[in-house]
Formats: sequence, C-alpha cells, structure tokens
Amino acid sequence: MDFSKLSHFIETIRDTCRIPNIDCSVYYNHEEVFRGKSGYVDLAGTRPTSDHDLYFLYSASKPTLAVATMQLVEKGL
Repeated sequence: MDFSKLSHFIETIRDTCRIPNIDCSVYYNHEEVFRGKSGYVDLAGTRPTSDHDLYFLYSASKPTLAVATMQLVEKGL
C-alpha cells in the first residue's frame, strides 16, 4: 500500500489549517499499516509528536443527537 498521498495531505493540512499536531493511524486486519505524525505536542513547539503520546478523544454524537431529537419534538414528529 502506498500512503505517500496521505503523508503529503497530513503535512499540507497541518500547515494550511494551522493545526499544531496530527497523528493518523491506519489499520488493516487489526494491524497498523500506516502511522503518520506531524507537528508538536506542546504549545511552545519544542516537543515533536512521538509514538508514546496520549490523546483525549471526545465524542460529539450525544449532543448532536439530543439537538436533532428536540428539533423533531418541536416539529411534532
């Protein structure tokens, strides 16, 4: 598999959208086949992204579902 386009996209989006840190993993058959990292994990820009960094991931699906449900209730559906 060739991930050169994805690697280029990661670099481009980081620079264009001013995202400080990007870490992208692609898995196939439960095995990591690509890992692309770019940027820094601290605001000062001194510590590059590494394999040992931890991230907090938050889900926005519950608030979105709640708003959609309330809109349907308001419309009487």
